[in-house]
Amino acid sequence: MVRCDKKFDLNAQVQSKAEIILNTALNDDELIANIIEERTLEISKNPENETVIIVGHGPINDEDDKKWLSDMANLSQGLQKHGFQNILVATMRDDAPKEVNTRASKELRELVENSNKSGFDTIVVPLFLAKSV
Repeated sequence: MVRCDKKFDLNAQVQSKAEIILNTALNDDELIANIIEERTLEISKNPENETVIIVGHGPINDEDDKKWLSDMANLSQGLQKHGFQNILVATMRDDAPKEVNTRASKELRELVENSNKSGFDTIVVPLFLAKSV
């Protein structure tokens, strides 16, 4: 674990001779879509009888969450050709205030329960782009 006790001025300009290139976030990048498809197919046994739920971390803000869910839906499009019964997306929103996180957890639980009540097997595919601890 790396620990740093120094406080940094986040508004300070970076002084460097190196070329610094900023790129967009991964959002709905094709590479991520391919990873999701590959991981889902590794788990799947019978797509016609399975619901896939892709679950991401999610932001704090509701408007941002709508954008995340839209990007996640775009990422899931490659799964459609495999004949899954349903392909759904959800976010956990762990860093959001308790009431937002509780609502997101309830929505995810309901997705899984509804899938199970419908008689389908449920595959939950995590979409977290950081190493788990």
